[in-house]
Amino acid sequence: MPYNQSVNKTDLLLKDIPWYDAVSAGIINNFVFGWYRNVQSYNFSDILEPAYGYWIYAYEPCEIWVENITITPDCYITDVEGGWNIVGVPYDQNVSKYDIIVNDILWDDAVATDIISDFVFGWSRTGQSYDFADTLMPGYAYWIFTV
Repeated sequence: MPYNQSVNKTDLLLKDIPWYDAVSAGIINNFVFGWYRNVQSYNFSDILEPAYGYWIYAYEPCEIWVENITITPDCYITDVEGGWNIVGVPYDQNVSKYDIIVNDILWDDAVATDIISDFVFGWSRTGQSYDFADTLMPGYAYWIFTV
């Protein structure tokens, strides 16, 4: 989520249409899948937490908006668990993976000491495939692997 507040899926707007109306109109599927890093599995989610990634199936191109969000900027992305993690940028600016600090050390040093894999995978909405990513963009989710 490109902000650092929790949001109920019913507070999301798609094409300026409230969630359940967008579901009824066949714009999106009602299910939101969240990756739970502590158990390494997907689960349904009604609440979208900041800095986590979620899967929402759209039947047609659309933008997702939330009204009445107060952005409180910080430099913190999220805690991660050992294994696969889906992360997102909690504010509206791109972040280079090389600018990310892991356990108080720079990305390259975290990679060199086997704390984190150097590979970041992002989902290409147009190609419907995973691509390597060096930059994390707001509104997108990324897979990272930690040891």
